[in-house]
Amino acid sequence: MRVTRQRLSPQRARSRVAEWLDQDVVWIPQPCPRHIDILGGLIAHYDPRSDLIADAQLAALAIEHGRTVCPPTPTSPASPRSAGRTRSLSGGPDVT
Repeated sequence: MRVTRQRLSPQRARSRVAEWLDQDVVWIPQPCPRHIDILGGLIAHYDPRSDLIADAQLAALAIEHGRTVCPPTPTSPASPRSAGRTRSLSGGPDVT
């Protein structure tokens, strides 16, 4: 899935991301002290393979910070690797 119509050079792509990160409303969640416990609980419960470990990492960050990871929608389809594998975080293991 592309964010732009035309491929950007690496320099322009980095500049674009820097512009986004400079916005006051942008926040990058950082792991909290219980991150490894939450991530480990997700991995133990869902048994993701190597291609979905990054997804488990994002889910752990979302849980830690009380956020929601939005599943793909018809206008934002899942990538082939995660198609049919999306689940609600609220239906996951007890990690609170």
